[in-house]
Amino acid sequence: ATYSDGGLNMETALDEGAMVQFFRTGRREYFDFAELMIGHYTDIDLCHAGPNAGLIYEHGPHSRKSSAPSGAGVNGHSWYNGVAQYACFTGARRILETAPLVGHYYARYPFPQQPNIHYWRQIGWKLMDLVQAYQLTGDVQHLEAALDDVRIHEYQRDHLITLWPYMYATGMKALRMYLANTQDPEVRELYLQLMDGFLHLRERPDDTVNGEWPKAPGMLLGNFPNDRSCLYYNEAAQASWLSGDPRCMKLAAEDLNWQLVFGLNDPTLLCGSSDLVRAMQE
Repeated sequence: ATYSDGGLNMETALDEGAMVQFFRTGRREYFDFAELMIGHYTDIDLCHAGPNAGLIYEHGPHSRKSSAPSGAGVNGHSWYNGVAQYACFTGARRILETAPLVGHYYARYPFPQQPNIHYWRQIGWKLMDLVQAYQLTGDVQHLEAALDDVRIHEYQRDHLITLWPYMYATGMKALRMYLANTQDPEVRELYLQLMDGFLHLRERPDDTVNGEWPKAPGMLLGNFPNDRSCLYYNEAAQASWLSGDPRCMKLAAEDLNWQLVFGLNDPTLLCGSSDLVRAMQE
């Protein structure tokens, strides 16, 4: 990681993991680390005015790469990573004041139901942005806009479960965030159906996950666990809590043991295993 006058630009889920570790341990260095990254997202990456207010920009060391979004409504990945946790903990006014901009921006770009979405993290990012904009503002318009994305999860469920763990788990996390704020029983059922469908595919003897080499017995995510696939671990724990069936958690826990043997080193392990570790302890 490198430091600059603009803070620390990681563009990953590491800052969310750092906030999780701070809440777990109370150690100030985790908070300071997260604050550097979150400050970059909210003060430098985020557009604060004009027609693109609320958009996360891509940029180089000294300037933004463009004055227009590279893909309208889809480049929201940086904003939600730990930003809402930080804002709620600190009461950061600058974040609370920009949250409506994020919600209004992404509400303007609904995804079509067809064709099938292969790069699912884009709709997952967007859904998370909308839900967290609602959490920070209380404006139900953001939650109403998020419902469009939830319906696409439902409409494309058979396609969604075929996507490799990172893309899939991002969509699952977004659904879970929506469910936590609405308690919609249909969304709970959709969440559990998606988990069952994904496990059914991953437990096939010939499954290799994303075309990788054959998996060892007891392996769930396969030999391609990096690049934020670790987010799946928490979803398995959440599915077990929602259903009352520990099977999902146990399968994910066995897979996590495999990945630790392989020396897994991915920033999302910090936030992607927090619920799973708690479920294993319970």
